[in-house]
Amino acid sequence: MKALHTTALFLTTAYAAFAQNFNKDYSALIQQQSPDFCLAFSTGLDNYSGLIGIGALIPISEKLQIRAGAGIGSWGAKLSAGLKFQELTESGFGFGIGYSHCTGLEDVELTLSDSNGNNEVINMTLNKAGSVNLTVNKNWVFKRGNIFYIESGYAIGTGGNPDFIVNDGTVLSDEAELVMD
Repeated sequence: MKALHTTALFLTTAYAAFAQNFNKDYSALIQQQSPDFCLAFSTGLDNYSGLIGIGALIPISEKLQIRAGAGIGSWGAKLSAGLKFQELTESGFGFGIGYSHCTGLEDVELTLSDSNGNNEVINMTLNKAGSVNLTVNKNWVFKRGNIFYIESGYAIGTGGNPDFIVNDGTVLSDEAELVMD
């Protein structure tokens, strides 16, 4: 059984557009009141919504939001939920904690090195995987409540079944094992 050492670097770029109540006048928008809901389009390496996806923030206080994401990642479909701590009405830094679940993929062919050091196309199954995610972000708030942010973080695998299975019997090199971990 593998130790709980699966890690990933999160690099996320997202553009979030807050849903505004159209009955509010323009002066209320200038005051940058905290929105009721935020929809985000996101892309990045191992981010909360996968390689590409959508996300949502629901504020529960001025600096605390519930976060959810869904998308397509390198390990299958990805679903996430968590908390994000940041000021929604001013540019600055924030951080978050959450959980992500990836559905896995069957019959994936990857080019990796075998135990003899030769690059080889290897048939694998990527099993379901989950991780606890710790993130930090820098956000910029624009007029009308729009936000652009860049996020980075650390993922801690939740363990369980092996992360992947080699279907064709190839023995992976130590380097290939490290890449897959």
